[in-house]
Amino acid sequence: MLFCITTSVSVVYSILGFCGVLSLPSLGEEPKMWLFNALLIFGIEVIVFWNGIIRVYLTSEQLGIRWRVIGILCGWIPIAHLIALGIIIKTVSAEVQFENDKILLNRARHAEQICATKYPILLVHGVFFRDFRYLNYWGRIPKQLEENGAVIYYGQQQSASSVESCGKELGERILQIVKETGCEKVNIIGHSREDWIADMRLLCRRLPRTLLP
Repeated sequence: MLFCITTSVSVVYSILGFCGVLSLPSLGEEPKMWLFNALLIFGIEVIVFWNGIIRVYLTSEQLGIRWRVIGILCGWIPIAHLIALGIIIKTVSAEVQFENDKILLNRARHAEQICATKYPILLVHGVFFRDFRYLNYWGRIPKQLEENGAVIYYGQQQSASSVESCGKELGERILQIVKETGCEKVNIIGHSREDWIADMRLLCRRLPRTLLP
């Protein structure tokens, strides 16, 4: 958006200058000045554009792989690159508006703690994944839950292992959470693996009876 605004202002400024509306020397009178202005404007717009597009490609969650690829492929095709850029700007602008509205909403209802639960939440991820620090399997869900009062923990289990092995790991994780928080139970949310329910049944048989209802 900043790129579009600065480009429009630069074009209008140049046209008004050429037409003599701004009381500037004409191109014939000061060709070096106009050349310098053109190069300066071009350089600034290049910096603004690439700063924006790189940040969009690195941070946008709504743009998707498809439009990222289309944007790159159409970047050198006249007209097509403007259409692709317009779609990218529209998509990202809507995302920014949505995220800003969400931030304001979370601030307004922060005191309500609408996601607070009696027991902490344990998120159990799907197969062939790990709970990495900088690559969250659950996307933005945990952050939104925490901002609205939930206490979140991760299973951290080897999801590609056997049911027995996963059950043992999850059992140890639950005992760790119980010891850390002093709670009696945890709320478990699992995703993807159909046999994670079997993991739960197995770990329930292994947990101390004092921790079970």
